[in-house]
Amino acid sequence: MTQIPHQDHGQFSPLPIPLWRTLLAWLVILASAAAMIGVTQYRYKEAAAQTTGPSESRILELTVGTKFTLGARSLLQGTPNANPTIQQLQQVNAELEQAAKAPTEKLRLAIARGEFQDEQAANKMLDEVAPTLPTGPPHEDLQTLRTIYSKGVEALSAAQKDRLIQRYGWFGHLALAYKQLGENPDRVLVTRSAKRTFFASTISVVILGIVLAAGLVLLIVALILFADGKLRRAYRPPSFRAITFLEAFAIYIGGFLAISVVLHAMSASLSKHMAIYYLALLIPPAAGVFWPLWCGAPRDYWRAGLGWHAGRGAVREVVLGWVGYLTGFPIIAVGFWIAMSLTKLAKAQPTHPAIQELMGSRADLIMVFILACVYAPLVEETMFRGALFNYLRSGHGWLLSACTTSLIFAAIHPQGWTMIPALFGIAMVLAGIREWRGTILASAAAHALNNGAVMALAVMVIR
Repeated sequence: MTQIPHQDHGQFSPLPIPLWRTLLAWLVILASAAAMIGVTQYRYKEAAAQTTGPSESRILELTVGTKFTLGARSLLQGTPNANPTIQQLQQVNAELEQAAKAPTEKLRLAIARGEFQDEQAANKMLDEVAPTLPTGPPHEDLQTLRTIYSKGVEALSAAQKDRLIQRYGWFGHLALAYKQLGENPDRVLVTRSAKRTFFASTISVVILGIVLAAGLVLLIVALILFADGKLRRAYRPPSFRAITFLEAFAIYIGGFLAISVVLHAMSASLSKHMAIYYLALLIPPAAGVFWPLWCGAPRDYWRAGLGWHAGRGAVREVVLGWVGYLTGFPIIAVGFWIAMSLTKLAKAQPTHPAIQELMGSRADLIMVFILACVYAPLVEETMFRGALFNYLRSGHGWLLSACTTSLIFAAIHPQGWTMIPALFGIAMVLAGIREWRGTILASAAAHALNNGAVMALAVMVIR
């Protein structure tokens, strides 16, 4: 990725492409995408129907809402007009009670009631959930909570305290902090975490407002420059359709689905060998990347098609990729607003498997950041804005090519159908950056910025 490769090669005249190769490639792409969409929808339907076991998305909603309210109360107490604000926040937190459906989720709700109301409210919730709790650990947890709200935390044994923390995490600490003074270790832990959630949520809203305003200005300037012909496209589509780029994407998405199925089947045995799991994720994109070369494509043509070059310089392209992302942020914001509206209407609870990893160990956290900010931007930009976009642009305009690529990109992500508009908006901006700069270095930098910002905010709010 050190220089701009030649876009066209007069000496490279491919043979006529058999129709069956094009049809087969599209069949693999559409079938793989449909399978991924089906799996995601099935997972969300199962989670929504699950009322006996805990749901990660519902627990996350309860955790963030409770932390935000506790953080606001801790920071606002003693300030002018604090009481009305705190009461309003606690009312918002009370509305989250609808999210608690499974018995163990209602145990968490009882802990929140104890914190924000009193022991009577907590015990009332425990009485309601008691008939639905199975014997064993959940029933033991209920008895532990009853002890806290009747005799105090001091009546618990060390083993009971450890089990509560092990099973309920932050909520376990919150229960142990009941009526404890500010210097109590559990009180310090939950308060510090809650304040961080409140600060992160509040500051992020301010930053998003600033970014949106700056993005609107840049978008207007960009549209004016483009209309005047002063904003030129560095990407030039190839002069003929190279089926190998479409096949490369088909190999990637079909191979990714196959690898995912195999890894899921072997998840129990791979739990102690995660290095194998992460290495396996490299197989589908690697096979797709080298397919055009194996089929005889000239190296410069291959690099140009994938966008594997540094354009006018790596640093310059990275910075301009970030500028492009900022310029397109209003489009992303519109997509996100539509997605949130659909989520509310459908009463859905979109989430991402990576959220659970963010709540894990430090090693899990580092690996998730590597996957989100390095692996995903490089692989997805190479395959979506590289191979697939390049193939489509050889026969169509930017808008149709970008929309097709973006729709597939948005649909196969695991956040659920209500989040498709948000992901579609992001993908359209990335496709615009690819068209503008030619290299995927710029779109990958924008992709990494988007993922990194989301992950950093999630860590600040959740952990």
